[in-house]
Amino acid sequence: MYSSFEALRKAFVNHLLAVYDQREANTIFKEVVAVELGWDAAQFVLNKHEAVSEHITHRFKKVLDRLVLGEPIQYITGVTHFMGKDYVVNPYVLIPRPETAELIQWVLDDWSMNNASMSAIDIGSGSGIIPIELALNRPRWTVTGTDVSEEALDVARKNALNLGAKVHWLNQDILNPCLSDRYRIIISNPPYIPRAEAGRMSAQVVNHEPHLALFVDDDPLQFYAAVMQFAKEHLEDDGALYFECHEDYAHDVEQLCLEMGWRTDLRTDLQDKPRMLRVVRVTGEE
Repeated sequence: MYSSFEALRKAFVNHLLAVYDQREANTIFKEVVAVELGWDAAQFVLNKHEAVSEHITHRFKKVLDRLVLGEPIQYITGVTHFMGKDYVVNPYVLIPRPETAELIQWVLDDWSMNNASMSAIDIGSGSGIIPIELALNRPRWTVTGTDVSEEALDVARKNALNLGAKVHWLNQDILNPCLSDRYRIIISNPPYIPRAEAGRMSAQVVNHEPHLALFVDDDPLQFYAAVMQFAKEHLEDDGALYFECHEDYAHDVEQLCLEMGWRTDLRTDLQDKPRMLRVVRVTGEE
C-alpha cells in the first residue's frame, strides 16, 4: 500500500518508463486515474496526499502489469478519445489514429455546402469512427458502415448507440462485395501492410491490434484496387472516393487510380506525410 496517491503516481510512471517516454507515461497514468478512480487532473491534485488503500493499489498493479507487457492503454480501459468523443474499443478493432480525423474533416469540408440528403459508405469501418462522425456531422445523409468482421461491427454498433448516430451497418467483404446501391461518397482506410513487414513494426501493435485490419498477404494495394473496382460501379458520377493511405504506399495508390483513368488529389497530414487521397471520375468517363 502506498503512503499517498502522489507516491503511487511516481512509482507507476517510473515502471512505465521501460516502455514509454516520460510524457506518454504521465498521460497514461492520468487515463488510468480517470477510469479507475473517476478523477480528473484537478481532483487528483486535491487528493494526492491521501493514503492509497490496498484494493486500489491492487487495481493499479493489474493495469500496470498489462501496460508493461505492451498492451495499449485503450484496450485496457476499453475507451479511446477521438474528435472530442469517447469511443469503445477492444482487440477486435484498431485504435483510431489522429490522421483519420484529418481524412474525415476533408470529407466534411468538401461537402460543407451540401445539406441535402445524400449517401455515403465507409468500407472497413472497424470501431465505426468514420461513418459515425459523418452521420453526426451530416444528419441528413444516409450513412453506411461495412466490415468483414462481425465482432468489429458489434463494437461499431455500440459506439453508434452510445453517441446517437444513425448508421446502417453491413457485414461485407470488399473482395467479394454484395451491394447494389450507388453512393455519393465512398471512403476507406483498408489494410495495407504486407505480413512480411510485421517484424519491423512495434510489438505493441503487432501483438495486440487485429491483424485482419492491419495486414495483407503480399500486395499492399490489394484492397485499394478492390475499393476502386467497387467505386467504378457504385460511385455516383458527381461523387468522390476518399482513401487513407500508408505514407510509403500513398503514391502507389495514386498511380493505381490514375492508371484506372480517374483524377486524384493527394494530401499530406499534419506531419507532412502523404496520407490522404481523393479520387473522382474524369469528366466524360463512361
